[in-house]
Amino acid sequence: RMEGGEINAFLKGKARVPCSTALATLRECVADKKLGSKAKQALKDLAIHSPGSVPPSVLLQMVRLLGAEVKLGSDERKAMRLVVYFLTRLADVGALGDEGEVASVLKATSEQARDFTVKLSCIRALGAVRSAQGE
Repeated sequence: RMEGGEINAFLKGKARVPCSTALATLRECVADKKLGSKAKQALKDLAIHSPGSVPPSVLLQMVRLLGAEVKLGSDERKAMRLVVYFLTRLADVGALGDEGEVASVLKATSEQARDFTVKLSCIRALGAVRSAQGE
């Protein structure tokens, strides 16, 4: 049986790149407005390292970008689900920063998004943010 530290070490070994590299890749994808397989892989690596490793501002940029898409491919849908995972985890530990801004971006995107996955993901994340706010 593996203990907690061994499990974490095992999981970190599964990440393809170090945390800082994955975050740099993700920032580059957001800057280029390309949130396909490269962004998805960076998010997967960051999820292995630590859910707190992605700044909420980067996640919100991704929500805005994905919300503006007419139709998402499978990589973009997976990236959106990972964004929700990160936002939910950050909400759980009270590390979202400005929860009001996060909630307003999620609400606006859920109302304006044309892709159903984005709408549903934003509503799901909004629920987590609001419960963290104690609403």
